[in-house]
Amino acid sequence: NTTPVAKAAGLIEWSDIADYQIDERYIHVAIKDPEKYAQRMKNFFVSDTFMKGQKGALAISIAEVDATNDEIARYFYQFFNDSL
Repeated sequence: NTTPVAKAAGLIEWSDIADYQIDERYIHVAIKDPEKYAQRMKNFFVSDTFMKGQKGALAISIAEVDATNDEIARYFYQFFNDSL
């Protein structure tokens, strides 16, 4: 399941993604401006975990995304190639 930290971050804008990795269970997303998303997090412990423990990175469960692993990889690849 997606972590409480990722849920608390809300919608992530494509332009805010610095890097990503996709494995069998999660999409790991590094955020360019983690403070922007930390400010959305109402719970101090969730925000603190995001900023200190996860260093501004999110883990999103693939099971909770309405797309296949191949579709997810294609979307990320397309975004990063189009933004170069």
